[in-house]
Amino acid sequence: MLTDDHLRELGLLGVKAAAVENIVRVIANELVDENPEVGTALLGGLGFAQISDRIGPLLTARGVSQRGSQWIREGVSAAKRAMIKRNQLLHSHWITEDGPALQIRSQKGAPDYALEIDVEDIEDAVKALDTAWSNLRIGWALLILDFGRNADDPLESRPGMTTVPNRWRIASPPQPSPSKSKTSEQRWVEGKITWEEFQADR
Repeated sequence: MLTDDHLRELGLLGVKAAAVENIVRVIANELVDENPEVGTALLGGLGFAQISDRIGPLLTARGVSQRGSQWIREGVSAAKRAMIKRNQLLHSHWITEDGPALQIRSQKGAPDYALEIDVEDIEDAVKALDTAWSNLRIGWALLILDFGRNADDPLESRPGMTTVPNRWRIASPPQPSPSKSKTSEQRWVEGKITWEEFQADR
C-alpha cells in the first residue's frame, strides 16, 4: 500500500521535477538572448522535451565554452533520463489496497505491467533529479560568465549571493495563500480548527 513515506517522496519528486524544468527553461532563455523575456517570448508554450532538445544546438550557435557546454549537456541528458522516471512514477495508476504498492502502466486500456515500488525507488528518482539540477545550476553559472556577466552586475546580484547569478523576477508583494481567505466556519468544517477555536473567532 502507499504509505506516508511513499506520498512524501512522490510530492518531493514533483517539486524537484518542477525545479529541473524551470532551470532548463532558464538556460534556454539565456542562450536565446541576454534579456530572458526574449527567450520566454520565443520558447513559451513549448514543453520540457522540446526545450531541452533545443539547448544543444543553441550552445553550439552561441559558442559557449567547452567547460560550460559540457556541464549543461550532461545536465540536460541526466534531466531527460530522470524526467522519464518521474513521468512513469507520477503518471501511473496505483494498486494500494493490500500488500506492496504496485504501479500500473497501461496503453489502450490493457495493463502493460505491474511493478512493485518501494520508497527507496522513489528516493532514487528524487536524487537523480537533484543531481541533474545541480549540474545544470553549475552550467548556468558558467554560461553567464561566458557571456561576460557576473555577480557584480546589478542585474545578477543579490545580497548574500556572490557567485551564482540570480535572474528571478517575482511580483512584489507576493499574493497571500488562498487558504487565508477561508472563513473560520470553512476551516472548522474542513477539520482545520477545533470547535472551541471556531467559537473563539466568531
